[in-house]
Amino acid sequence: MHGTSPESNPEFEKVCAILESVASNYAPESEEARAIQAAAEAYIYVQLHVGLNQAYQRFKRMGLDGLTDVQSQILRDMGIEPEDD
Repeated sequence: MHGTSPESNPEFEKVCAILESVASNYAPESEEARAIQAAAEAYIYVQLHVGLNQAYQRFKRMGLDGLTDVQSQILRDMGIEPEDD
């Protein structure tokens, strides 16, 4: 995934356009249209999760890379291993 938002991912736009195209073949209240809508919402949720996880990992690396030995030891004393994901 590119960037941290689904909208910055060209594949995201392509998948959403395909789902919209398929859904347009069905009546809006049909079971098929509702299933496609649910699939689209699930896809969006997953893409947001992936983007947020990537942003969190970048943030975490930025924060942990700058820890002093004393700060790292304080975290270890609290039961937190600074190198863990």
